Amino acid sequence: MAITSLVLGIVGIMLTLFSAGSLGIVGMICGIAGVVFGVLSRAKKSRRIKIAYAGIILSLISTGLGIILFKACTAMAMRMQ
Repeated sequence: MAITSLVLGIVGIMLTLFSAGSLGIVGMICGIAGVVFGVLSRAKKSRRIKIAYAGIILSLISTGLGIILFKACTAMAMRMQ
């Protein structure tokens, strides 16, 4: 589960940053799922606690960036009308 959290965090950041806002929600969902998997892995006290921490941190960054970019894109779209 720790590796899953890490991978979801990385994928979430890549989707959020490189999709120009169109897949920001998908990146945010990957981030939320990554946080859940990281916390579950940490609760199990597996051997990969450092990987779980890295996954949680990357997933939180992905979720935060997704929220910020989604709000920015929404504000820009509302301003254009």
